[in-house]
Amino acid sequence: MKKIHQILSFTAILLFAFSFQAVFAQAPGLLSYQAVIRNSSNALITNASVGMRISILQGSITGTPVFEETQTPTTNASGLVSVKIGDGANISGSIGGIDWTNGPFYIKTETDPTGGSNYTIAGTTQLLSVPYAMYAKTSGSSTPGPQGPQGPTGNDGAVGAQGPAGPTGPQGLIGATGATGNDGAQGPIGPTGHDGAMGPSGVLSVNCLLCHDHNGTTSGPIANALKNAKNECEYSKHAEGAELSISEGGTAGCAPCHSHEGVHSVIDGNVQPQLVWGSNKYTFAYNAAASQSTNLNTMPGKISCFTCHKGAASDSMALYTVAPVPMTMYPAYVGGTVTTAPKTIDLPQKNGISNLCVKCHQPRPMQLSTTIGTAASYGASVDYVDLATNPGNIFYDSIVGNASPNKLIPSYRSHNHYGAIGAIFAGQGAVEFAGSVPYPSAANGYSTHSTVAACQDCHMAIPTGMTGGHSFKVADYDNTVTPALLLSRNFKGCNVSGCHTTMSATNTQWSGATGVRQIATNLLTQIAAKLTSNGVEIMHKEPNPSLNIFAHVTSAGYDGYLDIYDPSTNPTGHIRNPAPAGSWTAANNNTNNALPKLRTLKNAQWGAIINFQLCLREYSLGIHNPMYVKALLQNTLEALNANP
Repeated sequence: MKKIHQILSFTAILLFAFSFQAVFAQAPGLLSYQAVIRNSSNALITNASVGMRISILQGSITGTPVFEETQTPTTNASGLVSVKIGDGANISGSIGGIDWTNGPFYIKTETDPTGGSNYTIAGTTQLLSVPYAMYAKTSGSSTPGPQGPQGPTGNDGAVGAQGPAGPTGPQGLIGATGATGNDGAQGPIGPTGHDGAMGPSGVLSVNCLLCHDHNGTTSGPIANALKNAKNECEYSKHAEGAELSISEGGTAGCAPCHSHEGVHSVIDGNVQPQLVWGSNKYTFAYNAAASQSTNLNTMPGKISCFTCHKGAASDSMALYTVAPVPMTMYPAYVGGTVTTAPKTIDLPQKNGISNLCVKCHQPRPMQLSTTIGTAASYGASVDYVDLATNPGNIFYDSIVGNASPNKLIPSYRSHNHYGAIGAIFAGQGAVEFAGSVPYPSAANGYSTHSTVAACQDCHMAIPTGMTGGHSFKVADYDNTVTPALLLSRNFKGCNVSGCHTTMSATNTQWSGATGVRQIATNLLTQIAAKLTSNGVEIMHKEPNPSLNIFAHVTSAGYDGYLDIYDPSTNPTGHIRNPAPAGSWTAANNNTNNALPKLRTLKNAQWGAIINFQLCLREYSLGIHNPMYVKALLQNTLEALNANP
């Protein structure tokens, strides 16, 4: 989960992989260490020097350093640095002087990605194996000498006393079976025995069969079904460990959706998303307990089987929660003077199983500045209702710029996070401009997908290739090429009785000129063309699928960010940043000042940006809720035409 960046605040992100081994050859007393350096846009820092301070702590994670040194390695073309701990500029102690038997020991790294000594990124990890090569260096030689010559044969000793009898030998082979004798007379019926103890609950239950019975019957061995589910999960986004679990699962604000422990922490603790007033601003709070995130004494766990399923034998793999979901983008306000009511998503169809998915797959609030605007609303959420009701009002005045009465300064990272699917599927959470297309309602009707189907119907269909089942994929893409190559689709969840019985990869419901996806694509393209500033499109493009997971959604490769210059996160931006940071160099400022100024934005433009991000990052181009997406995008386009 990418961190939500406050206006004027940009943070470099270090994604690192750590491997620990003693260098055994000749026991030189060095430890190998590697790390991958990335910035806050997840781009690699390549062929550049980084500053590092490395410490070995004894006793605990905050223990006494028994060795410290600094190094200034250079990243390679892949952003990788490789150092030998013990080979740098020594601060204190020595590797060779550490008594490895007197543990535990921890390794602490502090990094300055700019190459200096302003160490802004730190991490501490326990060393779980003793560096035996270093210990052996001081433990004395263990190499045996050459074998000496054999001595002469001694004289025979006296005959000893007879020993005790040995144990009885093994039983001989069983003889041939004799002929069967005649049946004897039937004996009397014996007394009824006592009732036996109740056995454990069986695993072949209705809960298991909801997901694991991929052969359409209840007679297949459940063990094979469970094995299939585990194999399928390995191809899912959930099974990724690097970004999902380590870099984001270890922070309190990201863990609620990015680690096994974090998900359970907010569910078990009934944690509600809130905007809490304190220090003269609102701060978004939806955090996992410290013991399940920042203070974990091990790596955060991946999203796995028992993140989503209960694990006790008596639970029969029941889902961990199906309760209604408080929306993170509409949090409750605690303290202060803002009193916007929170919202909840509840998808009751099929016993509410979609609520489990929506718990994480939903957007976060877009917050106002904490330094300009109305002091009583510093950090509060953008008022989506006001944007829709008053589309002609000024949202950002380019003449005023980075000052009041503006309440938010647009930047590259101005967005509502990534998990838009839940809000779109539920049909709530966007800027709902009035227009010619009605929104789903009791009077207008609802999309069948959002009222009858569940997430699992389509995303856990009978597997085909690398899709379906616990891969949760409906389509499989090769993201190593640009543009991303569609490898396969799985419509087995669509081709069922009462649904799309003629669905295929060439069916117009999927890709035709009047299909939902094509309508959404056309409207997104038209909205992007309306969102311009001095002839430059405001919406940022990144067609490389390895850098933009939404690259294949539109032919232009939009990612939902704004194309505003920032030397760290968007160095090729085409629009001037209205709030340059004080840390920028003279060259950065010169580059920024040479770009065209950002135009004044009305509520219509800012609401359009929000809706564009939601419908782009909903990923399916409207399949989740066709009626809502069509109404949202068509009415947004009309609002832009009426308020240029």
